[in-house]
Amino acid sequence: MIEEIINIWKVFEVNNVKYITIGGFAVNIYGYSRNTGDLDILIEDSLENRKNLRKAFIEIGIGDFESIETMQFIPGWTDFTLFFGLRLDVMTSIKGLENVPFEELLEKATKVIMGNVAVNFIDYDNLIIAKKATNRLKDQLDLDELNKINNPNKE
Repeated sequence: MIEEIINIWKVFEVNNVKYITIGGFAVNIYGYSRNTGDLDILIEDSLENRKNLRKAFIEIGIGDFESIETMQFIPGWTDFTLFFGLRLDVMTSIKGLENVPFEELLEKATKVIMGNVAVNFIDYDNLIIAKKATNRLKDQLDLDELNKINNPNKE
């Protein structure tokens, strides 16, 4: 499955989709390995980027949805099923970071080479802010585990 996910990031790169990977995949990057049923991405909310996302969706095999250019993306509700069972959850804002411009988040993003693709992951500090703001049970567990891994001397 990881090869298919890397291919999605590659298609985003080729189609100039401005995105940041958030959620469970980002948590994994910072040391806490846990399963996730979706690939969460934050996109720059511009018409040009939405058109690029639409092209990427066609190439990935999700389909051609004209509505991508105008629809409201609702975190946790606007997801697309990928052919290998994972869901792609697209967001234009993240709880706790609503007032931070996308470009600032992208500039701070952690770049990780996966295969031959530079993948953007939300930076650690902003991931923590978002997890605290969302505050679901799984977010609390993520915070506890990330704190143990990244701040081993703090209680």
